[in-house]
Amino acid sequence: MSYATLLLAATCLASLVCADIHIRPGSLGGDGSQARPYATLGEGRDAARSILPETTGQVQLILHAGTHILSSTLELGPADSGRPGSPVVWRAAEGARPVISGGRPVGGWILSDPAKRIWTATVPQADVRQMWIDGVRVQRGRTYTALNWTKGPTGWSGTPLATWSRPTAVELVIRIEWKEMRAIVAGMDGTTALMPRNFWANIERHIGYEPRQVAWMENAPELLGPVHSWCFDPVDRRLSLVAAAGEDPNDREIIIPVLGRLLLASGVRHLELRDLTFSHSTSPLPDAGVAFCEVQAGTCLSGDLGNKDFGQTVPDWKLLESAIKFTQCEDLRLEGNTIRALGAGGLELGIGCKQVDVVGNRFEDISASGVVVGNQHSHHPTDADRVVDIDLSNNLFSNIANEYHGSVAILGFYVDGGRIRHNHIRATSYTGISWGWGWGGQDVPPSSCQNTLVEANLIEAACAVTTPCPPLRLSQWNAASFEHLIDGGAIYTLGAQPGSTIRRNYGVRSGWNQIYLDAGSNGFFVEENVLLDAWYSIAINTEAVNTLRRNWYRNPMSSGRSILDGNIQVPTGTPLPAAAQAVIDQAGLETIWRPRLLGSGTGVYFLSHPADATVTAGHRIAFQWDANLADGLQASWFLGNAQIEGASGRLCTLTPVAGDDAKTVYAVVSGTSLGTGSVTVGPTATRQALLRVLPAGTANPPAITAPIAGAVLRRPAGAESNRPIFRATGNYLTWSYRYSNDPEGQWRTYPISGLAAVVDLAVEPQAPLPRTTTMTMRVTDDAGVSASRTWAIDQPNTAPVALAAHFAPPTFIAYRGHPMQVAAAQGLRRFVTDDQGDPLTFRQSGTNPDLVVHADGSIVYTPPATSGPLATVTAGQYIANDGTADSVPNSIVITVMNGPGDLNRDGAVTAEDLQVILQHFGETVTVSTP
Repeated sequence: MSYATLLLAATCLASLVCADIHIRPGSLGGDGSQARPYATLGEGRDAARSILPETTGQVQLILHAGTHILSSTLELGPADSGRPGSPVVWRAAEGARPVISGGRPVGGWILSDPAKRIWTATVPQADVRQMWIDGVRVQRGRTYTALNWTKGPTGWSGTPLATWSRPTAVELVIRIEWKEMRAIVAGMDGTTALMPRNFWANIERHIGYEPRQVAWMENAPELLGPVHSWCFDPVDRRLSLVAAAGEDPNDREIIIPVLGRLLLASGVRHLELRDLTFSHSTSPLPDAGVAFCEVQAGTCLSGDLGNKDFGQTVPDWKLLESAIKFTQCEDLRLEGNTIRALGAGGLELGIGCKQVDVVGNRFEDISASGVVVGNQHSHHPTDADRVVDIDLSNNLFSNIANEYHGSVAILGFYVDGGRIRHNHIRATSYTGISWGWGWGGQDVPPSSCQNTLVEANLIEAACAVTTPCPPLRLSQWNAASFEHLIDGGAIYTLGAQPGSTIRRNYGVRSGWNQIYLDAGSNGFFVEENVLLDAWYSIAINTEAVNTLRRNWYRNPMSSGRSILDGNIQVPTGTPLPAAAQAVIDQAGLETIWRPRLLGSGTGVYFLSHPADATVTAGHRIAFQWDANLADGLQASWFLGNAQIEGASGRLCTLTPVAGDDAKTVYAVVSGTSLGTGSVTVGPTATRQALLRVLPAGTANPPAITAPIAGAVLRRPAGAESNRPIFRATGNYLTWSYRYSNDPEGQWRTYPISGLAAVVDLAVEPQAPLPRTTTMTMRVTDDAGVSASRTWAIDQPNTAPVALAAHFAPPTFIAYRGHPMQVAAAQGLRRFVTDDQGDPLTFRQSGTNPDLVVHADGSIVYTPPATSGPLATVTAGQYIANDGTADSVPNSIVITVMNGPGDLNRDGAVTAEDLQVILQHFGETVTVSTP
């Protein structure tokens, strides 16, 4: 035994019973003792490995304060394992918050363009995608208005990039419903920006969801403008940064990430990570560093997939990398860590992970998903690859998926015994919790995704970073940088998950749904949830039977074939029952974790709209703090130096008198973290509202002003529709809207009422709408005075989308030798969408004498007498026309059964017939014959 090993054990009463290994960045080298710590994590890991076989007690690696900069990924394997009851612990020293970083500081900035305040610096890295200045992520230079390019066979035409300094460094962002795709320009052909070949082929596989427009572009000197906007030239390896007036970037801490993975562990057992901070990872775009073709939730198509159709590509899907990854690991605990400032995902618990507790951690400022559990391919894994018994509880998620916006806070694939409890998720651009995979296509028993518990989570503003629910929605034709993606929810599920429960969660202000049981979702009890302010409180898109009972909901609820029991709708303005309030009070972080994760202290919250507000004396006016900050906290509001009585939440209302003119309004909040950015205590806050009070009796009607500067396209239409961001001013405002084609002509009240005195509202009409219609927005103050603004929505025609039409039994079985007739209402109209509401006609594509397609969408199909006894056949193809354009041809796929299956004809239904019919209902049965 070496002298160093003896020193490592010196902290224990007996040598080799336990050991503490100390690591301090910048140490001049030592033996791992507290007096002479190691300098690097690798040295500490290797020292622990050398003594673990001889140590019967616990080994601790104690990280001291400072930034532990990794030169390469920290890798752990079986040799780094502890023992049952005596795990190896990597933890912070008492009172320290050590940072494990994959970043590098950038210095040597030179002022290259004084007029524009642009500074440049060269770096050795070939790819830089993120930057942090003094701990705050800064945005690459990008566009904020519509591009209106034309999609062609190889890329986008009509671009200005040919004259730019480095067009092949420009990255394009494309959004379609719940997907957000990225690609770097491969080259220029005149004004056409050529796309990477594989990417361009892969996006066309998304039948019905092919991109139609570029949302925005980023990373070019020509896009620099706002303070701290930046770009990177990969050829010259040069960073360009816009500084503030009088600012020298050399005086700031500027970090770029260089490592894709901070920690990689495989085959480790009995391990704990405590009170550590992991920061500054990055990852190239997953398709050869040039493209990201998203499927859903951070999974993507990648590479040359040949002639495969979309369904055949499933085995090829990839997932965005995470900074921390575990595979084939057991008995892990991550507690009290901060995982932040990352350029891809946060934590991945991959295949083979079992008995893992992720408790009391903070996930914030992460480009992709916060936590990923399982694997998108392992739907029927071997025992070694199963993911079992995963507990995610009392974690705080803030500012997740802030670059790859289709990612989610918590993502689970195929997991047995996933428990997602008491987490607090703040403002995601897509879904909060997504659990399950496969869309029901992999649900052959036994299911490897089962026994899921989603309980007592607080999820704020899913699918809506700052933008609430429809009509402010993103459609697949949107060309703008919107604040959220759609077709998700606070809690989202896929596939069969027997024995699973979603209960006592609190979802508030979702931009789409609160709970969404999507394709194949089966086996759920959804109970005692409080679901407020969404498009749908509960949405069902599955034919399976689930149970919805004793939920409190505000917005519509779809049920499908679900069993309903005691659900209560609570309209806006109606107090919640005491039992529902108890769910709200208990949701989110448990009491013991709230001070630790939310923090404590006092600070001034930024107001959402710090512009001056004007009110007539004696009239109500309202103010609100920033929408990204947490609800349910103690707040004190002040007018000047006087506290406003009765104002203690996000929204403050008051009725000023003449003497209140020229006073400031601000909020002082205690018992929580103070959000991001600079916060100043007291009335000297840099963002506050100046109140101007008009004499009593003075008219101060509300107004909707012209579109504000920087407005962006919401619908590719006429000039007025190109700038539908409006600013409303007035006293205590509520919003409403209506369409000219609404047969009832009713005003629809906007979901949030009593808004602040100055409100910026980004509007996009909700499909389906006729191609020519108008939309009117109206604001009304508390005196009943209204102002309105109307604009045309004259959008170009979008051809109907024909979806895969597989006529499922029992309604659409074709029996061998007998005609199958499908009426128009149940026919092709069910499988074609036209979001503009155009009348559709149908016709057959190709010739098949056994198939007749009528213009109204009804069909007749007579299987040949030689078909069967049991087969799935392609009967033919159809085309839909909306009066202007055809849909793409799509196939009609029909199940042909043996025998007529009609007792009135010959009384013979075979066991095989029954089995197929019942399998289509997703039920497992035993069929016997006499």
